[in-house]
Amino acid sequence: MRVPKTIIAALTVMAAAAGCDRGDRQLYAPPPWPADHTIVLTLLSDQSEAVQPPQVFGPGQVVSVDLPEDAQRLLALTYADADGYLVRCGATFSGTRARLPEPDTVFEAHALSKGGPLTLNPQPTAPPLELRYARCEPDPIPACPTLALTTYPVLDAIDRDLPAITVFRGEIYTSPGLGPTPHQLYRLQGEAVQPVDLPVPLGQPSSGMRTLASDGDLLWATQGLQTYSFDANFRVQSSSVVPFFVKRLIAEANGGPVLATGDADDAGGVVDLTGQLPSIHEASTGAVLAGPDRRFVLLNGAIMHWQADAWVQAYRFDIAETYLSIGGDHATTAAASELGELLLRDEASQSWYQAPPGAAFGSTLRVVLPMGPGRVLVAGNDGFIGLWDVDRWCVPPARSFTNALLNGVVHEGNGYLSTSHIATQERDTPMIVKVEIVE
Repeated sequence: MRVPKTIIAALTVMAAAAGCDRGDRQLYAPPPWPADHTIVLTLLSDQSEAVQPPQVFGPGQVVSVDLPEDAQRLLALTYADADGYLVRCGATFSGTRARLPEPDTVFEAHALSKGGPLTLNPQPTAPPLELRYARCEPDPIPACPTLALTTYPVLDAIDRDLPAITVFRGEIYTSPGLGPTPHQLYRLQGEAVQPVDLPVPLGQPSSGMRTLASDGDLLWATQGLQTYSFDANFRVQSSSVVPFFVKRLIAEANGGPVLATGDADDAGGVVDLTGQLPSIHEASTGAVLAGPDRRFVLLNGAIMHWQADAWVQAYRFDIAETYLSIGGDHATTAAASELGELLLRDEASQSWYQAPPGAAFGSTLRVVLPMGPGRVLVAGNDGFIGLWDVDRWCVPPARSFTNALLNGVVHEGNGYLSTSHIATQERDTPMIVKVEIVE
């Protein structure tokens, strides 16, 4: 007696009548699952018991299975299986390896022994079959790293924000921004933030600095339209005036460009304080300077890339996109939005893609810090700090701070954030926050 055979390619079924040898009968139906899915095919008896081991068929592979006489139901579990684990490892009903994940779709055909058309009907869930990987199993998903936070209050900057932060000659510096302040500049030394005594106060002596940046040799700073650079002894080396209020200051190491950006629609733009790059006469909220081929500017409607001695549009926002901050280094570039969204650059294809929304972020992300290939640290108005870790969000379950997180910098593999003060608390002090990634 021949054993009938079922072949599901474009859902074609070949079956022989039981007890005879008159050739195969071919039944056909449209394929119900996506063409790029991997299929785990299982045959069950009328008591819902498996009558043979499960078989795995990769995307586009002809699905062929012997059909024993006691097979009454055909169960097809389909998986996107982008990493190809199922094809490589196979499936089984026994063993100690990891269980298969829940399938993406489930289809079932009944009454196989009666012949007639084969109809695979979608099912809401898979039956409890205890399917496991057979020859190998996927690498376990590593746990998210811990974000260890250390805070350093700026004790005499009472009721002030810290919009400026940078690394200069191996130390972290911050400033309380424009407005009255007892000191224009502060430095993190050891476990405390100390004021820096400047030999000559900059610009408005009683006011702090709105932005800070360092190219390694010089410390750059701004007050409104005025820009300055000074050396390791805090002696002024240059000063200039730009045609807009400077919101961001970005410096490239080793004598590279220093970009001042402003985001006012009627009086914003991008100016290189060193004169190496041409200006952009559009409102801008930030830039990345990480070498001649890794220079990006974030405009209100696009991201520009410095290529072949010109600013070239690299990404155009659609009508629903609004990105307000950008960060990057030699390996990673990303922009963040006022709705907690993250836009990343795929370095291989030089294209841009959106990360899935981070559930914790409901307001403006102001800080985007590269933390190694595929990793981006973000923070913003709502006090949450999160890490985009290659293909997933790692976000502490609780809000990290009541303070808004305004700006940030990377130093020796750690992130350093500057905060606002808490407006609802009297005599509140802002902080520098060190963020360490602990594996």
